[in-house]
Amino acid sequence: MHKTIKSRVQFILKYFPQSRNSDVRLTIELWKQFYQEIVKDGSTGKAIFLGELLLTLFAIIFSVVYNIIREIIKAIRHEA
Repeated sequence: MHKTIKSRVQFILKYFPQSRNSDVRLTIELWKQFYQEIVKDGSTGKAIFLGELLLTLFAIIFSVVYNIIREIIKAIRHEA
């Protein structure tokens, strides 16, 4: 029925709305629904938590670095 990754992702997004806001949850749900051999021991809760934690930390670091670079660019433009 769902032979392509696109149709599998569409299925997950349709029936698991919490996966719409998290790539990690989307991936875990894909594994649980279509790749059960990957998720044998029921450790998906830990994987979701750790994945979301890593994504959150990455977003914070990116935001801080982006704002620093933006302020440096503003300072350079005002000096010129």
